[in-house]
Amino acid sequence: MNNPSLFPTDQRGVALPMAMLALLILSILVIGFSVLSATEPTVANNQLMVTQARALAEAIAQEAFHNVAYFPGTFATLRAAVK
Repeated sequence: MNNPSLFPTDQRGVALPMAMLALLILSILVIGFSVLSATEPTVANNQLMVTQARALAEAIAQEAFHNVAYFPGTFATLRAAVK
């Protein structure tokens, strides 16, 4: 008798579905990389702005420390100068 197997051993006609599957996987990869490349300039710009803001804040803090540390008067005159 001719019993059909659960897993057929005949592989005729498998090339087209495998090619379609490979094309689907490659298409998903291309779309993913294009989305990543579109958001990369935004991320880089945000990192640049954070770095610039941190450098500015450090410069202001250093200048404030220098002004307080080397103020040529007393604490009372410093307090009067700040008001």
